[in-house]
Amino acid sequence: KKFINIFFSLIFLALSLLFFFYGYPHEDAYILFNYSQNFSKYNSIIYDLSSGRTEGATDFLWMIILGLLKKVNIPIYLSSLLINSISFFLIIKYFEKLIPNINTVQYLIFTLILFFSGGVASSLVGFSTLFFTFLLIASLHYLINFNFLLFSLFSITFCLTRPEGITFIFSFFLISNIINLKDKIIQKKINLSFILIFIICSIYMIFRLV
Repeated sequence: KKFINIFFSLIFLALSLLFFFYGYPHEDAYILFNYSQNFSKYNSIIYDLSSGRTEGATDFLWMIILGLLKKVNIPIYLSSLLINSISFFLIIKYFEKLIPNINTVQYLIFTLILFFSGGVASSLVGFSTLFFTFLLIASLHYLINFNFLLFSLFSITFCLTRPEGITFIFSFFLISNIINLKDKIIQKKINLSFILIFIICSIYMIFRLV
């Protein structure tokens, strides 16, 4: 299983480097890269100097991470490809954690499905798809294992990456409360985690609005 993960992760990394030298970011990814470029220069969320501060950077944390890496002279497109390459490896690794009894054939099938998915294609042209998917799987893993600190941290990161993340987290909240209906201690910890996530995400939304 380890060989399968490393093998396909290296192939994805090789494709990423190929796209970096011969490809280009597409559509909304290009727009967000422009936001990241300006964030690295001016420490502000702006598309161009003439427009001033403008909304349009949907993948907020993705923009910030790429902008910060640009400050240390790592090209934005290359940063996105490298982060997605690491995320590809981690998705497969955390999938095995979620299903510890998965056999090698099933593991290979999942890896192939992931490798030939639209998420991989969109990540190669600059989108945060694999990074976002990794955060989702990691959040679910830590919730199932009742590690509420890491669940909260990954969930917050997940929601700050893309705003629709909150819909997934809210679904986790409802399902986990139903499953642990008779365990009041676990329910209390779940609710405290979701309150923390909700507060931080609300502060983020207010920040974006003002």
